[in-house]
Amino acid sequence: MLLPIVQFGVPFVLLLSRANKRNPFTLAIAAGWTLLGHAFDLYWQVLPVLHRDTIHFHWMDLVAPLFMLSVVVFSTMWGLRRAPLIPIRDVGLNETIGYENETP
Repeated sequence: MLLPIVQFGVPFVLLLSRANKRNPFTLAIAAGWTLLGHAFDLYWQVLPVLHRDTIHFHWMDLVAPLFMLSVVVFSTMWGLRRAPLIPIRDVGLNETIGYENETP
């Protein structure tokens, strides 16, 4: 019963306000909270199969996610070096660079 509240309820309530959705720090907190909740959910599903008697932390419990995160980060950095983030030949580029949303 706690997982839907952690993974959906808290970020939903946190991001109801428009000001919170425009604040990068609040978005980072909500994203980190959701990722930690999801990691806990996955660990909770796998834990009974691996360790039947008691909770047992292994060094691979930390190394495996860090390895996967490093693969994602390095592949993203490699992909970002191959192509520019700004569409160079876009006709409306000058018009869109200075665009800013209206804030009420």
